[in-house]
Amino acid sequence: MGYVKSLLLFICLFTGLSVNAHNQVVTPALQERLSRAEPDELIRVNIRMSEQYDSKVLYDKASRVSTRKERRELVAKELKVFSETHQKDLLSFLDHQEKSMQVSQVKPLWIVNLVNCYATVVVIRQLEEFPGVERVDYDKVQQILDTGWETSPIMSADKLTPPEIAWNINLIGAPQVWEDGYTGEGIVVAVLDTGVNAGHADLTGRMWEHPEFVNHGYNFVEDNHNTHDYHGHGTHCAGTVAGNGAAGTITGVAPEATIMALKVLSNQGSGTEAGVWEAIGFSIEHGADIMSLSLGWPHGAEPDRAAWRIAMVNAMNAGVIASVAAGNEGNGGMGTQPPPNNIRTPGDCPAPWTHPDQIAEGGNSAVVTVGATTSADDVAGFSSKGPVTWQNVNPFNDYPLTQGLFVPDVVAPGHEILSLVHNSNSGYTVKSGTSMAAPAVAGLMALMLSKNPLLTPEEISQILEETAVPLHEGKNNVSGSGRIDAQAALEAVWGSIVYINHTVNDSEGNDDGLVNPGETIHLSVELSNSANGPVSNVSAMLLSDSPYVTILQGNAELGDFGENETLEFEDIFTVKIAENIPGHYEMLFTLNVFADGDTVNVWKNSFTETAWAPLLAFQAIIVDDTTYGNENGLLEPGETATLRVALKNSGQIASEPVTMKVESDSEWIIFHHPEPFDGLGIEPDSLQKAEFMVTAVHSTPLASLAEMLLTAVSGHYQVEDLQTLRIGEIPVYSQGNIPSTLNQNPTISSQAVNPGQLTVSIPHNATITSVDLEYRIVSTSGAWVRDQRSFLKCLSDGGDAESAISSGPLNNVGGAVDYSRTELPLANNVQGGGDIEFELHVFRTWGGSGSGTQYAYVPNNSWKIVVHYQLPQHEVTFQVSNQTESWVESARIDVYGETGYTNQSGEAGFMLPAGGHFYSVAADRHTGFDMIPLQVSQDGMVEVMLQRYFWATFTIKNQDGENVADASLVVAGDSIEGMEAEWLENGIYDFSVSALGYHPYDGAFVIDNSDLQVEVFLTDESLNYDDPGENVFVVYPNPVSEMLSVDFTAAEGATIRFALYDELGRLIISQSIAGNNRNERLLLDVGSLTSGVYVLTIDDGMQLLQKKVIVQ
Repeated sequence: MGYVKSLLLFICLFTGLSVNAHNQVVTPALQERLSRAEPDELIRVNIRMSEQYDSKVLYDKASRVSTRKERRELVAKELKVFSETHQKDLLSFLDHQEKSMQVSQVKPLWIVNLVNCYATVVVIRQLEEFPGVERVDYDKVQQILDTGWETSPIMSADKLTPPEIAWNINLIGAPQVWEDGYTGEGIVVAVLDTGVNAGHADLTGRMWEHPEFVNHGYNFVEDNHNTHDYHGHGTHCAGTVAGNGAAGTITGVAPEATIMALKVLSNQGSGTEAGVWEAIGFSIEHGADIMSLSLGWPHGAEPDRAAWRIAMVNAMNAGVIASVAAGNEGNGGMGTQPPPNNIRTPGDCPAPWTHPDQIAEGGNSAVVTVGATTSADDVAGFSSKGPVTWQNVNPFNDYPLTQGLFVPDVVAPGHEILSLVHNSNSGYTVKSGTSMAAPAVAGLMALMLSKNPLLTPEEISQILEETAVPLHEGKNNVSGSGRIDAQAALEAVWGSIVYINHTVNDSEGNDDGLVNPGETIHLSVELSNSANGPVSNVSAMLLSDSPYVTILQGNAELGDFGENETLEFEDIFTVKIAENIPGHYEMLFTLNVFADGDTVNVWKNSFTETAWAPLLAFQAIIVDDTTYGNENGLLEPGETATLRVALKNSGQIASEPVTMKVESDSEWIIFHHPEPFDGLGIEPDSLQKAEFMVTAVHSTPLASLAEMLLTAVSGHYQVEDLQTLRIGEIPVYSQGNIPSTLNQNPTISSQAVNPGQLTVSIPHNATITSVDLEYRIVSTSGAWVRDQRSFLKCLSDGGDAESAISSGPLNNVGGAVDYSRTELPLANNVQGGGDIEFELHVFRTWGGSGSGTQYAYVPNNSWKIVVHYQLPQHEVTFQVSNQTESWVESARIDVYGETGYTNQSGEAGFMLPAGGHFYSVAADRHTGFDMIPLQVSQDGMVEVMLQRYFWATFTIKNQDGENVADASLVVAGDSIEGMEAEWLENGIYDFSVSALGYHPYDGAFVIDNSDLQVEVFLTDESLNYDDPGENVFVVYPNPVSEMLSVDFTAAEGATIRFALYDELGRLIISQSIAGNNRNERLLLDVGSLTSGVYVLTIDDGMQLLQKKVIVQ
């Protein structure tokens, strides 16, 4: 069994960084080409976008899949989606220009976020200013292949004898590897070159097959399917990778590897950068495991080194490795450059693995750079030498020149190499160059992968360098780590116990075979022995870095594996899943397998499992201003709107009930009801919506941003999302380009011929405090940026001009300059608010005469103005009363983000800016008001009338004065809990009281602008009304038309008060009688009363009895 050492991997991050930040957008090479272009000439250009996929994120995603195929597919998909998103606006622009014959052959790329096309000078100048464009470069057809290297005539081998083996194949020890059964079978090597003679006997039957690409690849030079080699270079390289000797001589290191023919160089050996980048993407998308590139751009040709490295970093993330020729400039001479520019691009890209001798720090890529040796193991004199530096190449800026990047990485035979010819199906020829060395390394990579398909580019790179035959001490800039040794490399490649499959047992959970939140699951695995021979005493260790996974049982003894044996192990691992694991989350498990307790030299496998759970995420906030605003879907200063917030469950199972809230620390936002919203659980692919009312502060500067923190809690899940709400829009000049006027010495008193004019509206009576502005000036042919002059003037009464004119930077070039100034006082003396008029005056001191946009101008939609202002404040007093003509104390008033409480006089004061507002009022035992509009233009009083409600509290006792337990109370037909009837208006209310063992009691009470205490005495069922006891009252007849009788017995000394009320609570009859321990009768004459419902109240000092009386 071989070994694996720890890998040192640096992933360079370049998302969001400017890859060409210190240079002009249009490169010098393209500038030169434009200077001699015809107006309608179409020039081939590469348009590189500033946004590139975050390579660290991509690497992490790619590491989660277990096979090379899945890794390639994932990376290709991610990069395509990313590029489509970020190229959308550019492609739309190019499509529009294509219709007017200004652009042709638009080709978007994804291996680098870049678009290739042909464009006129006018369009290229527009691309210079296009948002998101980082670099526009001349995609020149460059002569790549050396023309001076000698080749031998066509030779034919003797087919009657056993095949010979070319000397270079023997020197690196490849035949010994074949004897062990590793020949490169099943490994696809993409040869990016001049094409391949697929009809050569030594390649027949091992060319890549695909139904859509009938000639085993693609022609990126002519954009067709003709991949035949009419030059010879590509076929020779393919033969060194995989020539099997069918015509007499074995020339290939991996004679059973599969060749993918990608023609990126013409029949004369020239090509374009974009053509090769496109082929790299093709290799990844269509299943290449290895790329062989015997080509390169000299630094003197000014290649886009950043794009090359981005492409090769993405290739590494896809699990694809590249063997790249270093170049043939080692002897120097005319047209060559010394180090650090001696190695060609992309051979100057760093390797996947960082050698310990590498001093200067930096990132990694897919490239293994290959130099050339002779049959005597000497480095060929022509082989290019390092170091190289990336210190001035954004966004990488690594490998500083003090030490630089050591290259090449390895060397291989490249002098007088025998391989296949392109114009004979059985012939051979001899060529020299690093072009001949690189395919030998690609072939060795294929042998390594045929032994262990799980090898990563980093591991391949490490093994190649650590097993190479040293030609100098340590890694160096001449021979790298040494000449490759196939036998040593394959011995270092470990034959593996390979992961085949796994199954989930969640019987301790819901037993649905899926991984759900909070479950404890058992994992079964199926493994296969791919090593040469049996493996004994095999153990396994399960690992996971996922924060949602806890390994409860991660070690297992697997026993012995026979040769090629596949075994299944049931429920050998146990893991606990977190309660808050998100839906669709892929848990990455690493399975380290080792034999005889050797935990250093391990077989590394990985697999993933997907969580079935809720996946909650907020959608973008929607502003609804249809009720309180101007219905434009924007929150304007001073406007009140509803924020519609939606939480989506994109998971596979329903969530628990959710609570949502929105918070903001912004000084520009006022929440009216910030209380959290409680909602139901959310089904998969469904939304839970909530609404929050906000007002933008009246003096908010236009286009101010207010950050809103959205929070949701659902069971164990908590979701946060920070969203930005834009308040209003900045006024933008949109009447076309603003031309400049020629004036060699303009001042703020000068007048441009055609100034731009812009009106900004602010509230009336506002006081302006300052003005901010921004704009861009573009200088083109005939004027440099140093010739720009400009200033802003306020035309409204009281307005002024800027105190000084703005001059362009001292640059003797054309281009765009962005200007911005803040806190200008030029409109501070404008009174009254309303429409404020501005003019932007643009001048140039050189270039043409008069006014025009062909020299310098402010582009349309680039001039913006923000006017800052304050509104007058007014003292507003709220006075709150109710229908009882009483002031309401402690009433809460909310207005404009402030909360106040009324005093004893029912008053609360606020300072409010002029304009529209909404207020809310709430008070205990009163009706409230919510979102009542209020227009403020002066100091004043706001009178608020609330409806007071009343409480009737009942006490239920027996004739002995003891409280009656478990009594039931019904008021106006409603059962009352707690013996307290609430929220009652003035009027008469029927009630009834009942309790077990007592006579039921029916009565009525009157609410008359006050709360009421009602005491009810229940009599025992054994008590007869015909023999009333002490203080017992009987009222009859009822209904009554003339005389109402009240029979009662009252204790001596007691005073009985009788009162009769009408339906409005008005007192009609009142009478008091002293008790004397005798049966008494009170007669009340009701004959003159209007028919209706009345209430008779009897108060004996111990209880208040109320009885509804109907007068007929």
